[in-house]
Amino acid sequence: YKPPLEVNDLFEDIKDGVKLLALLEVLSGQRLPREQGRQLKRIHWVSNIGTALKFLEGRKSLYRGSPIKLVNIHATDIADGRPSIVLGLIWTVILYFQIEELTSNLTSLQPLSTSSSSVESSEAGSPPPMKRKVVQRFQGGAKKALLRWVESTAA
Repeated sequence: YKPPLEVNDLFEDIKDGVKLLALLEVLSGQRLPREQGRQLKRIHWVSNIGTALKFLEGRKSLYRGSPIKLVNIHATDIADGRPSIVLGLIWTVILYFQIEELTSNLTSLQPLSTSSSSVESSEAGSPPPMKRKVVQRFQGGAKKALLRWVESTAA
């Protein structure tokens, strides 16, 4: 692909999988294989989208450690431009690359401990009290963590 790529109609522009693969490459920093050419046919579209879906399914959520689940999202549905499926895929990408990664970074941004030194807490063999509290606070997934954050900020 030749940047900059522009999306005018999400449901049409994502059909060939080229812009979807480009998005995943930018977000992940990894190069992905693709079918290229001036006149891609539907079989090439499905192949590109299939590559993108396999890439997503092969990634593990940094926060939960479990694979990304693509429920009822198939390459042919994306190639057909089915709005509910396309939006579901885009939402999954947003959840993975934005909310999940940001939530997992929250634990590293919190102070490790306010009352004891890191040497004292590491001798016990368990995470420092403050870090353990932060991890417990954000258990349950990115959506719940985001909801808790909104509730605590709005209060």
